[in-house]
Amino acid sequence: MSKKESFPTGSSAEHTRLIKEIILRIGSKPWARVWRNETGMGLNVRTGEPFKYGLVGSPDIVGLTLGGYYIGIEVKTGSATQAVAQKNFQKMVESLGGIYLLGRSAEQVEGDLVNELKRREVFIGDEFILSD
Repeated sequence: MSKKESFPTGSSAEHTRLIKEIILRIGSKPWARVWRNETGMGLNVRTGEPFKYGLVGSPDIVGLTLGGYYIGIEVKTGSATQAVAQKNFQKMVESLGGIYLLGRSAEQVEGDLVNELKRREVFIGDEFILSD
């Protein structure tokens, strides 16, 4: 599938594509490092028993920003909304001073993140404010 082709809105493939796009866009900035945060179920290859991995409710993308802020980005496509566990995780992150964003496009995530870092005075305009 070429870059210009798209997946059905709300599909698993569209969700994965958007996660990758956001990671590439935000991860290329000098003021942030982000990575995929996997959660789900698997099967033990020796016993065949199912097991869960990852933290229930945690966002699709996690990382750090300039200034040491934790960032969580929950990616949503189509008409998808946050589950209760995801809303609870968001409340926990924000109550401890972290940044939590709902991402529906890479451009929106970048804009929201820049605005939040400006609000926290990590950088103003295009100039970074580095603390000693």
